[in-house]
Amino acid sequence: MFTPVQLCNIADRVNLGLIPSSEDGWPIACRLLKRTTGGVLHIHQNITSSLQNGAPQNVSAKNADREVWKAWADDTANRIASLLRDLTGALWVINIQHIEHVKSYAPHVHHVVLDLDCRPF
Repeated sequence: MFTPVQLCNIADRVNLGLIPSSEDGWPIACRLLKRTTGGVLHIHQNITSSLQNGAPQNVSAKNADREVWKAWADDTANRIASLLRDLTGALWVINIQHIEHVKSYAPHVHHVVLDLDCRPF
């Protein structure tokens, strides 16, 4: 008989490489991180952005895209902090280490990777 094993508290790094979104895997990734030392989550995502008609003329399309990536990264960091707090009952310090543009799929559709450093407080 097969008994499923639930892995937890074993990883220094978790690569969430599923696109267009790895969001369904976030709770599992948080469970995998070591409780005493934490680790790094590499979160892949396709992000769609577009210039709005009211955008300042001095804001380039590239800078507008980067602002959307940063807003997504900030929101993701907050959501991961909440998941870790709910999972462990403790506060965690979450820092955005890096946002890497992997490739473009279409105008303003970008595959990015967010590196989040997650450490128990």
